[in-house]
Amino acid sequence: MTKHDSFLRKFLSIAIPVLLQQILQNSLNFVDSLMVAQLGETAIAAVGLAGQVNFLIILLFFGVSTACSIFLAQFYGAGNQEGIRKITAFAFNVAFVGATIFFLSATFAPERVMGIFTKDEAVIQSGVEYMRTLGFGFFFLAFTQIYGVGLRATDRAVIPMAASIVSMVTNIFLDWVMIFGHLGCPAMREGRAALATSLSRLVEAVIVVVAVHRLKSPCKIGLRDLAVPVSFIRSVLPTCLPVVCNEFFWALGMALYKVAYARQGVAAIAAVNVNESVSNLFTTAIFAVSSTTLVMIGQKIGEGMLDEVHRYCRRFVGLSFGIGALMGLLFFVMSPLMARAFRLEGEISRIALRCMWVTALILPLRSFDYTLVTGILRAGGDTRFSMFCELGCVWLVGVPMAFLGSAVLHLPMWQVYLMVYLEEVAKAIFGLARIRSGKWLHNLSTTS
Repeated sequence: MTKHDSFLRKFLSIAIPVLLQQILQNSLNFVDSLMVAQLGETAIAAVGLAGQVNFLIILLFFGVSTACSIFLAQFYGAGNQEGIRKITAFAFNVAFVGATIFFLSATFAPERVMGIFTKDEAVIQSGVEYMRTLGFGFFFLAFTQIYGVGLRATDRAVIPMAASIVSMVTNIFLDWVMIFGHLGCPAMREGRAALATSLSRLVEAVIVVVAVHRLKSPCKIGLRDLAVPVSFIRSVLPTCLPVVCNEFFWALGMALYKVAYARQGVAAIAAVNVNESVSNLFTTAIFAVSSTTLVMIGQKIGEGMLDEVHRYCRRFVGLSFGIGALMGLLFFVMSPLMARAFRLEGEISRIALRCMWVTALILPLRSFDYTLVTGILRAGGDTRFSMFCELGCVWLVGVPMAFLGSAVLHLPMWQVYLMVYLEEVAKAIFGLARIRSGKWLHNLSTTS
């Protein structure tokens, strides 16, 4: 078998399950949004804004699990079983603290949270029940995220994918029953869409936890393992903390985008939410390439095969841009059909369609940046630079552009989108310079 064949086989064994899992998860979000869209413009806006809390907790968990996967990949490549257990336990501790904080916010102060994004009373009241009902599912999501990334990093990527299939079927069925009142259940509108999501997350978490323990995965932990030695925490924190901060403050930046967009009214924010629900379907391949990049390069670093690391980097950079271009083309062609699927009419339809076109145009560059920053740089343990690069571009370029275009210049939404996406240009420039410098590569596999 040639090196090219070995690379391709390894890539497909990780990327395909990750891709299918992301397609399922984003399809589920798409179906949720599509069903809620039948309830009207206010419901779309309310669920989109209330979902920002859900978005923040998902990004926090993603940050924790990604930080975990940096070490998992290198530990697995080096055969460090004890390190795998310790980093998994550390990730669970952080995730449970985050889930508790967000659960309390969503349960006891949903009005205040909704008030950050909009002053429209109808939208606030519509979103409060959705947010409250969503809260208890955050704990189930913690199990799915942490164990899921552990399984992928240790070559068991099929299991999280299978769990997502069952979760998606469960969620769609419960949405159909609860939102529209089938099988004798009274129609419960937006709030029960959140209940369906939380219950499906419970099902997914149970499947993943049972699989980890039945298969005796290296990332399997018990209650006693949660007491992680302080010395280990000190050794991994300098690498992990920037990743968690990166994802969390990036998510806050995305939430501020929504605050800026909401200045243009309910129609604009509804159109933006539709665009994001649809565009997420086309970013699944981008995420799969980035996740596979982190695992494969991390494992090669752990094995000490630095020549292979640099060869992998070149391949992943080209691959990411090509896949982004393909997804952008598909998104552009299919965007009119997607707009009609949401039964959008008049101004909302025009805004959403133009936003979709701009998003499609930028997908190749976004894919390139995502693999560069969250794939290659993080695989090499260069998480501090990765954080400064991403947050600097969001907070110093994207957020100011969003408020300038929306609140000051009062530009159409598609033009505001163009201004915001200047952050991707800046990110590509700084990220590529870092890769070429060679300063990003660090072997973390001996951490104990």
